Amino acid sequence: MDRGNRILTPVSFPGEEELFSLLLTEMRKLVCTILRSLVEIFDSRKKSGYDENSLQIKVSFLELYNEEIFDLLSKGMDLDRKQ
Repeated sequence: MDRGNRILTPVSFPGEEELFSLLLTEMRKLVCTILRSLVEIFDSRKKSGYDENSLQIKVSFLELYNEEIFDLLSKGMDLDRKQ
């Protein structure tokens, strides 16, 4: 039996590129929405005369996988695991 050199190629499926492109587009929209929201919050606080340093914001990016929720932006992802 000749084992020789083999090249491993990833499994692909029809429409894979379109799906990846769609997911990437949706991720960009989400990131832009979060950034615009943060800019709006800070701008409105500045106009109202609040101290900019007194505001604390926590942003979560949740993923549902195998009936479990994960916060993908958390430093300790296992600590934020919810069921």
